[in-house]
Amino acid sequence: MAAYELREKLHHFSTVGKLLERIGDHSEKIATSVLQLGGRKPEEAFLHRVEEALGLALEILEGAFTALMADDLDRANEALDGWKALNEKVEGLSQAVGGVRGAPVLPLATVVDSLSRIGGYASDIAEVAINDVISQEEG
Repeated sequence: MAAYELREKLHHFSTVGKLLERIGDHSEKIATSVLQLGGRKPEEAFLHRVEEALGLALEILEGAFTALMADDLDRANEALDGWKALNEKVEGLSQAVGGVRGAPVLPLATVVDSLSRIGGYASDIAEVAINDVISQEEG
């Protein structure tokens, strides 16, 4: 591996490290928001939709990271495709939060926003994986 290729690879890993740190920050925000609910449990249907969105966000992250480690362009593109589905779920959750009244609104809105951001950062990792594969092919 040439020095240029190594520098580029290290830059990609540095970028991914920063994105993973941001994902961790939003995971902490979700945990804090759940504690702020103080035992007030949202409707089961809403919780189910949050679980689905979280599952999609984690699938995007896993696919993107796997693509990066395996130099797998197809897997990276699949992860990016997952972002569309997550974004639709997040939009629906945002609308549902808009109908909530009282103290739970802010914590629930924070959970929904953080799910969206986690998916976005995971998609960014997929884009880094794509850039990494392309730069290797060009090099």
